[in-house]
Amino acid sequence: MSTSPAVSVTKPDLTPPTVSITAPLGGTTVAQTITVSAAASDNLAVAGVQFKLDGVNLGAEDTSAPFSLAWNSTLASNGPHSLTAVARDAAGNTATSAPSSVTVDNGAPLISAVSSSSIGSSSATISWTTDGAADSQVENGPTTAYGNLTSLDPSLVTAHAQTLGGLTANILYHYRVKSKDAAGNLATSADSTFTTLESTPPTISLTAPASGSTVSGTITVSAFASDNVGVVGVQFKLDGVNLGAEDTSAPFSLSWNTTLASNGPHSLTAVARDAAGNTTTSAAISATVDNAAPIISSVASSSIGSSSGTISWTTNEASDTQVEYGTSLAYGQISALNSAMVTSHNISLIGLSASTLYHYRVRSKDGSGNLAVSGDFSFTTLAAPDTTPPTVSITAPANGGTVSGAVTVSASSS
Repeated sequence: MSTSPAVSVTKPDLTPPTVSITAPLGGTTVAQTITVSAAASDNLAVAGVQFKLDGVNLGAEDTSAPFSLAWNSTLASNGPHSLTAVARDAAGNTATSAPSSVTVDNGAPLISAVSSSSIGSSSATISWTTDGAADSQVENGPTTAYGNLTSLDPSLVTAHAQTLGGLTANILYHYRVKSKDAAGNLATSADSTFTTLESTPPTISLTAPASGSTVSGTITVSAFASDNVGVVGVQFKLDGVNLGAEDTSAPFSLSWNTTLASNGPHSLTAVARDAAGNTTTSAAISATVDNAAPIISSVASSSIGSSSGTISWTTNEASDTQVEYGTSLAYGQISALNSAMVTSHNISLIGLSASTLYHYRVRSKDGSGNLAVSGDFSFTTLAAPDTTPPTVSITAPANGGTVSGAVTVSASSS
């Protein structure tokens, strides 16, 4: 019995390769020329990878690993696109990757509303807007060659502002703004200019209160300020600390409630500010706050008569002199004010009624207007003096009578 020879049978390759996009990642915004790459494998071998943009072949099939393609995204429209990769093995089996969604952005941001503000003698603020989120930078200098570039602010925003410092006073500056979006598209504005302000500081002097004054209650503090361009504000200070808000319009003044300060000496100054940010501080003036009433002591009455009496007292500081008095605690009468500022006081009361109890209290007001009033005191006037003469008449001998020898002379009196 004879045997047939062995036959070798090769099974067809029916297993497709696997493939996935590795770059760019889904959700990426791309611009200019970028690398598109894919990872592909097969049970035997991958013969090639065809990249596709929105289902259309993107360049030629790459037939050797690593599989990649240089894609010039400027040839695609701005907006969303879908990238896929198709892997092919030698048996003709194919597999398509999951799509990678990307956004093409080859348009530079649109710059608008370029302006300069807060211009001083050594600084200025430059602001602008963009129609899409982008970073911020400013070129500046005394010519259109610029020469200075601010530090890049990488924050992606649509409202931009950068402050230029270290500028020279009274100089024309050129500037242009630069903004680059997340895709790397750079926009540069046209040239703009501004002129820094002069650096001459303002002058200022305090005009009220007078230096050395004693003050109380609420008073007006005022200053005179001038500048070659214009004074934009005056800040008053008490002992070096801001006293209220800055006054931004002439005449420059402030209502100061001195009761909020401690009694005693204080220093007042004023700081003038011009539009360029130059400041000048005035010479200091001294003011003594006195919101305490005088202290009254040693109240006494003396030289009490039937129609008059003297009231005396002392105070711990110079003040004026006055007495309220009357036959009840309502008083009702007040002496003329003695405005002499003294510490030893006395007032004579006249026109009083005899044998009458009088109540009185004393009043003293210091130079700051602080008034002190004592408690109640009293005295009693003396009885009225006897000013009526007696009457008298001779009762014997009779008028016109003739007498001799010893006679009795008598009189009647009352």
